[in-house]
Amino acid sequence: MKRITLGLLVFGGFGHWGGFGIGVVLLSFLGLLTFILWIICMLKAYQGVRFKLPLAGDIAENIAGR
Repeated sequence: MKRITLGLLVFGGFGHWGGFGIGVVLLSFLGLLTFILWIICMLKAYQGVRFKLPLAGDIAENIAGR
């Protein structure tokens, strides 16, 4: 019984709806990470610290022409 309950919680159900639960969990996690990164960038900007994200910072510098 524990195995079935764990499967329902983790995978969101049986059959073709199983992937839906995983997608919801991954999107929620991605949203949380994005929010945390946004807060970190806002704090760095408020402190006047120049902070460059690894991938996006290089792309932004190329577009800005620096």
